[in-house]
Amino acid sequence: RVAITAGDFKMLVPVITATLLSLVFSYQNIRLIAEDGSVVIGRSLEFSELPVEAKNVLVAEPEEHVHVMPKTENCEQPFEFKSEFKVVRFKVWFDGAWANTTLGGMNSVGLTASTLYFTDYAHFRDPSSFSGDECDNLVPQTKLATYVLAKYSSVEKIKNDLKMDLKMAKKGGRSKRLKSNFPKVWNQADLGAASIPVHFVFHDSTGAGLVLEYTKEHGLKFYDNTVGAMTNSPEYDWHMTNLRNYPTVQRAEWTGFRYKHLGNKYVQNPQWVGTGFSGIPGDYSSP
Repeated sequence: RVAITAGDFKMLVPVITATLLSLVFSYQNIRLIAEDGSVVIGRSLEFSELPVEAKNVLVAEPEEHVHVMPKTENCEQPFEFKSEFKVVRFKVWFDGAWANTTLGGMNSVGLTASTLYFTDYAHFRDPSSFSGDECDNLVPQTKLATYVLAKYSSVEKIKNDLKMDLKMAKKGGRSKRLKSNFPKVWNQADLGAASIPVHFVFHDSTGAGLVLEYTKEHGLKFYDNTVGAMTNSPEYDWHMTNLRNYPTVQRAEWTGFRYKHLGNKYVQNPQWVGTGFSGIPGDYSSP
């Protein structure tokens, strides 16, 4: 492990909030772009009252660090890959041992990854369903964030490989001309559960964002994250539709109610702060 200096990340300021450990599994991810173009990425991670000892640990890994994936039953050798960048990522100490899941992190060129719970929607293939050439680039969902941080420098490059993956899928994976660098993803048990149901959010130093989801109905699907925010279930396109229910939400405070009566002007200002959030569940409006 090596220390990663602030200079490595001068184009991206990470704000990663890890409020330890809850059965609520309430995760959020947010991206802010300052007036000078600086990008700030934040996330929350709420757990509490787990029945076993557990904690999050931020680890640093050097460039060329080798990651060896678990062996699957129909592949002769476990897949391994080497990091092309320095990486800091969250690991979980769970019930006396390191868990497999990477909760999120950032690499030395400013790409960030966050895994968010995707309960009732996430679906990953059984590891026994992979064989032959598929074994050459194969990771569990618990390690996908690690792979992306180790191998990719931008959201655009992730998208290009995902598009190629979809083209290959349409051809049944048999095209000799097409080659996808993005790994196949299989289901791995972790954290005391038979599956970790997650979707993935990536941002880079330009502010570009991408949401990646695997479902039984649609398989692999990805979206440009144009709003700069993401949370748990359901799918990203549902959240975008749901935003239409809140057209009055704005960043600035509301100026109040203005009217005229008998030639006189009147203003009734709000009596609380956070009026721009009025109408969303749990807003700051006065009771």
